[in-house]
This record gives sequence, C-alpha cells and structure tokens, in this order.
Amino acid sequence: MSTTLLNRIDERLEALGKSPEGASREAGLGRDFIRTLRRRPETSPRAENLAKLASVLACSVDYLLGVTDEPGEGPPLPLQPETMLPIRYEVAAGAWLATDEAVDEPLGVHRAQLVEGYERWPQWLERVRGDSYNRFIPDGALIHVVDAIAMGYEPAHEDVVVVVRTRAQGAFRERTVKQVVLAPEGIQLWPRSYNDKWSQPLDVGEDMNLENGDTVEIVAKVLRAYVSF
Repeated sequence: MSTTLLNRIDERLEALGKSPEGASREAGLGRDFIRTLRRRPETSPRAENLAKLASVLACSVDYLLGVTDEPGEGPPLPLQPETMLPIRYEVAAGAWLATDEAVDEPLGVHRAQLVEGYERWPQWLERVRGDSYNRFIPDGALIHVVDAIAMGYEPAHEDVVVVVRTRAQGAFRERTVKQVVLAPEGIQLWPRSYNDKWSQPLDVGEDMNLENGDTVEIVAKVLRAYVSF
C-alpha cells in the first residue's frame, strides 16, 4: 500500500472534519480500520472496503489511490437489509420521569435498515421530542440506535448518543440525545440546538457523575435518523 492512500485519507478527513474512528465506523468497517492501515502499511485493503471508505470520505476510489487529483464523488454505500424495529422510548431533554412510571411496552414499530457492523447487538428506535438536538434531528424524528451497554461502548469524539441522567438517587430520570466531545478537561455531552436554552454541555468525569450529584449513563449509540417530510 502506497503512502498516497494514507495521505489522501488524511486530506479528506481534515476537509470533512471527521475523525479516523468516526469515518471508519460510519463506513461499517469497525472503528480501527484507518488506524490499522496506518499501523500496517504493508497491507492492502480489499476493494469493497476501500469503496465504503471512499463513500464516507465523499471522494472516488481513484482519488484515494492517486490515479486522479480530483476528489470526484464517492460511490454509494451498499444498502443493508430492511427489518421492523420497535420504537422503545421517547427521548427529550428536560422531560424528567419518575423511575416507577417507566413503561416497557414498545410505542410501535417502524421499518429500518440494519447497519453493517452492529448486527451482534440489540437495536431499536426512539422518538425524538423537543428541540434540544434540532440542529440535526427535528422534533418527531426517529433515531435508530444500538445498545451501548451490550457492545461495551467507550465514548468516542463526535459520536451521537442517548444519555440517561438520574437524580434523587435514581428516583427520576431524563433521556436525551447528546454529542460526545472529548475535551482536554474530560468528556462533554453536548446538545445541538437552535434554542439558547440548550447551549451548555454536561461535563462528566470518568465516573460519569455530575457536580450536582446527578449520574449519567450512555445507554445507546445513534446510528442514523429517519425524518418524515
């Protein structure tokens, strides 16, 4: 494998503001795909994997390989099989619910596409309510998530996640969508909203506790969103 491929990957990551881990996961190749290419320059990625990466990096395979200097357009990612997933929760910042009021019954079902690389872990849908993440996901949209606890998830920069915050020793809980930011001072969980009410992150330590005594747990990783027009 030539250094051209690695250089072109780095160029596209910088141009798109993506991290190596984020781009690798988005392509369905596992978070360490690009890292492995850097560690093992003697290996050559399979053509189908290179095409998936080119799609996420919004460029052609020929550009990554140095055949052309024009990025062009990325090939489309292959469609994954469709299935019906349960809508298990409503997720909304500021909506505190008494723990004993939680309902385990699904809110419905909806068609979804399975995401390659996450088939081993439970997946479901959640209905977004409110405007705490409306820069990217509007009120009423469905998010497709994978069980973060089952997959042993570790916070990764720029991931979008579902967070459960509890207070009063677990008596009340809030379920909300946040984006992970790995800052020098620690893990931050940010809303992404046009509403100034939602403009500050949750600053959590390694123990995922807040200064006010609330506890925070990342329970799901968001894979995609379905928006109805």
